[in-house]
Amino acid sequence: MLSDGLEAGSWAVSLDADETLIDNSLYQVEIASRGESYGPVSWNEWIQRKSAPPMPGAVEFTRLVKSLGGVVAVVTNRRHYQCALTAENMLEVGITFDVALCRVDGGEKELRFDALANGTADQWLDAQFNGDAARRPLDVLMWVGDNIGDFPGQDQSIRNSEGPLSDFGDRFFVLPNPMYGSWEVNPKE
Repeated sequence: MLSDGLEAGSWAVSLDADETLIDNSLYQVEIASRGESYGPVSWNEWIQRKSAPPMPGAVEFTRLVKSLGGVVAVVTNRRHYQCALTAENMLEVGITFDVALCRVDGGEKELRFDALANGTADQWLDAQFNGDAARRPLDVLMWVGDNIGDFPGQDQSIRNSEGPLSDFGDRFFVLPNPMYGSWEVNPKE
């Protein structure tokens, strides 16, 4: 079992927010029906509405991690100024989490993954939604996301190799997202 032999609160599961914990397909439908594509203004309006429902199984999974003694860490590329609204949306739909780390500068999740492991995630914290979970080192046992950037040390370059894929299905779990992602820039083969 995931938590066998581990002290409660010493380990974590890292989860992406969009299309992993919360479902933004209604946003995609709305902009497509207007003949638009993603844009920062419409995206920010969507976030302000706090209308994203949970992805199937997200509520139950986060509750299970908590019941086993784990820390639920949300690591998202939503901007820092959108973090409180994102946290409110997740809480309103029943998603349990201990810490939400949003993007401050640049989109690199690696820095936030490292901060979770080192217990130095304070710089990304919104005190309203985060306890002390990000202020102590955590053993991150599992990463769940819908895009290759949701996993430490991974990017689109691994698609043609086998070695880096060994953690997938063991510690890294990908949820399908056919709407968008870093895969969109891959060459058509």
